[in-house]
Amino acid sequence: MITVFTTKTCSVCVMVKRYLDAKNVDYETVDVTDDQAKRDELNKMTGYTTVPVITNGKDYLVGWKPAELSKMIQAS
Repeated sequence: MITVFTTKTCSVCVMVKRYLDAKNVDYETVDVTDDQAKRDELNKMTGYTTVPVITNGKDYLVGWKPAELSKMIQAS
């Protein structure tokens, strides 16, 4: 399962979700906008403080990188 960590104002997150929708990929969205605990958890897991962070449970991808996201989808 793909998980996308996002915020309400993240335009790049919207691009990632549209891409996943277009590819008919099931994914979960975790909105960290108003959830400091989730942001802290994300930072602890990945070392990143920005969104989007996309994970398949073992690998993490930050930002809009379609080629790498496609590889992640295939590996899931």
